[in-house]
Amino acid sequence: MVDTTPIPLQEDSTTLEMLFQFIHPCGELSQFRQPSVMNMIPKSLFKVAEAAEKYVVFGAMNVFVTRMQ
Repeated sequence: MVDTTPIPLQEDSTTLEMLFQFIHPCGELSQFRQPSVMNMIPKSLFKVAEAAEKYVVFGAMNVFVTRMQ
C-alpha cells in the first residue's frame, strides 16, 4: 500500500516551482532548457539555490554555483 499522506515542505511555492523546473521540464522534452537564473533577484536566487542543495538537485546546484561566481 502506498502512503499518500502529504509531506509539508518549508519552502514557499514560488521557490519549489522554480526548483521543480530543473527536475521535470514543462512542455516538450526535446525543447527542454533549464530555467534562466541570470535575471533572478538575489533573494529568490538564494532561496532556490538553498533548496537545490537541500534536495540534492545536481543540475540546479551547478547552475546556481556558476551564477554566484
